[in-house]
Amino acid sequence: MRMLTDNPIAHTDDDKYGHDNYARLIADSIRETSSLPFCIGIFGKWGTGKTSLMKMIKEQIEGDQDIRTIWFNPWKYDRQESLWSALIQTILYRIKESETRDDIKQKAVNLAKTTGWYVLKQSIAKLTAGVLTAENIEQLKDIISNQDELYYRHINQFEEDFEEVINNYSNGGRLVVFIDDLDRCLPENAVTVLESLKLFIGNSHSIFVLGMDPYVVEQGINSRYGNNLKMSGRDYIDKIIQVPFFIPQVSFHKLKECIRVVKTANYTDDIWRILELSMECNPRKIKRFVNCFYFLQEVVRRSNILNEPLRYNYSGDPIVINEENQFFYLAKLLIFQLCFDKFYSYLQLHSDAWQIIEINLIPASSLEDRETFIKDHPSIREFWEDERLQTFMRDTASNPNNRFPQCPDYSVVSALMKAVNLVGSSSSSSSSSSSSSSSSSTSTGYE
Repeated sequence: MRMLTDNPIAHTDDDKYGHDNYARLIADSIRETSSLPFCIGIFGKWGTGKTSLMKMIKEQIEGDQDIRTIWFNPWKYDRQESLWSALIQTILYRIKESETRDDIKQKAVNLAKTTGWYVLKQSIAKLTAGVLTAENIEQLKDIISNQDELYYRHINQFEEDFEEVINNYSNGGRLVVFIDDLDRCLPENAVTVLESLKLFIGNSHSIFVLGMDPYVVEQGINSRYGNNLKMSGRDYIDKIIQVPFFIPQVSFHKLKECIRVVKTANYTDDIWRILELSMECNPRKIKRFVNCFYFLQEVVRRSNILNEPLRYNYSGDPIVINEENQFFYLAKLLIFQLCFDKFYSYLQLHSDAWQIIEINLIPASSLEDRETFIKDHPSIREFWEDERLQTFMRDTASNPNNRFPQCPDYSVVSALMKAVNLVGSSSSSSSSSSSSSSSSSTSTGYE
């Protein structure tokens, strides 16, 4: 099997989800916008394709003579106090490498030194903890005397010089800065990037394209400012971003067709259905499931991890579980692990929890009966009150309205979890390892 990767696509021709039209629309907006600076937000949850869309936009505009582009990944810089400097210096050193005019190149170098010196001074304060020894003074004296003059000369006209450098670099056109994976930063560090756009680059002839999950960034804003900010996190983002573009959800049919192009595990209609009901049509989640489920099927087929045929043991003579139902249970357990990790961890300690919810709680004839049962099993309340989990369990339970297999008993669940624990998410409390393969990789979507 060729494994499905999380790599973003590099070219519009590789787009399989129909997002190339959005890339062209946003590229046209970048070309035609006359009021600068300007900020575009590419919004979406983890794994929905923000990076790929941004790369397609970048590809669309890179042929324009009056547009220059720079790509910045803030998550590579883990210190909040130097993150803004990393952004500024990434822009300035890219200009230095590409610029032909010596005066503009030198101005970019001087501006980079200014921001670098500021960060160095902050580091010195932390390093000495506010206490300078005689040895420290001797080591730092020359550095301070040589750099402070340059620092103070440029700090007061930073914005003006920065604007001049960018305007010359873009030949009077525009510089487009792509800032990706803001939601991959610590929330407060994401806020630092947004603030640097306002503070240092507010008058430059630039367009910024920011990829993020806005809800994650909102949390960072609320965490940093608390009640001291007289606006909501959403209002704060709205003041910076003029065009918010939310990546539309990919249809499950389209995702399914992309998966079918690559030889994967065997999928019954029931497995396709529970995938559709659980994965929120998230490309990355589904690709992770596909890779793990392939390994699950192969582990079960090639090893004796299950030891013996699995059987239903509800009443009467035990009935052997056929392979189709066995793989359905494996798929559902894997979904618990990837999408409902707390319940999966609980299930490892209480292997009858699946059975309790599906056989006792879902078909209960009244609220009173259900509440009485929960009182006898108080630890199950948390999971029953999880609306997403409850909805998934209801929609995938065996009943007269669907043809899903009946719920496995606790012994079957325990046996199957031995296999599931070999793959899937490392965040699960008792996952023992992750499988790997030397198979070739194929991208069927984008991140």
